[in-house]
Amino acid sequence: MLLLFNGDVEGERKKFRDKLLQTEQQLAAAKGREHALQQQLLKEVNVNQERFKKQLESHANLEVCNPNASFFLSFVF
Repeated sequence: MLLLFNGDVEGERKKFRDKLLQTEQQLAAAKGREHALQQQLLKEVNVNQERFKKQLESHANLEVCNPNASFFLSFVF
């Protein structure tokens, strides 16, 4: 009778350990995906900042060339 009980306990421990390892692997994978998404978002933000900076420079250059152009550009942007 004691052997059956010990066997059941060991079986439950193995199931728990397997589930714990599986959960840890899933967590590591989720962290990897999160990191990749953060890197992608950072790259997109940098690209958009650079594009916005170029648009501002272009707008400033147009204002210097033609002061009346700022009225028109306010409707475009």
